[in-house]
Amino acid sequence: TDQQLRDVYKLYLRCMTLLEAHPVERQTYELVYDLLERVASVQTFVALTDADVGYSESLTDELFDLILNRIDSNKLTNGTIPNEALRSILSGVIQESESISDKQLEALIHNLHPARKKDFAHGYDMAHYIVTTLPGKIQHSFSTIFDETFKRLTAAYSMLADMQKLSKD
Repeated sequence: TDQQLRDVYKLYLRCMTLLEAHPVERQTYELVYDLLERVASVQTFVALTDADVGYSESLTDELFDLILNRIDSNKLTNGTIPNEALRSILSGVIQESESISDKQLEALIHNLHPARKKDFAHGYDMAHYIVTTLPGKIQHSFSTIFDETFKRLTAAYSMLADMQKLSKD
């Protein structure tokens, strides 16, 4: 069922959160690293983007937050983050998604700030990779947000103009 599938993804995410602990035990690190490599090689997370299979925006948002904001490769003492696997996971999700959620865009934008390059290089590098390798998908999402914002501003301006006309009459 869809719920069972979402539960499996929650378990994957929970395993990935083990990389947040500092220090990470060697055995735990190796198990999570292996899991990430396997999940990336078969693009397991792509199913999260399919409405017929068990789409979950909250789980994809959590995936982005975890990879971009919470896993810090500078604090790992037992190895490195499997960056290629993480890039593959994020890229696959973005490529297969109809659109990118506001929270995912926010995570990308936040990590592209120059201060992040110095303070949290892992998040910056991941976000930079995504934006430079999938520019069309990212640009489309930004355009959609700007269009919606422009429409709201235009409607608000029109409403204010109408109110001014009424107050003059």
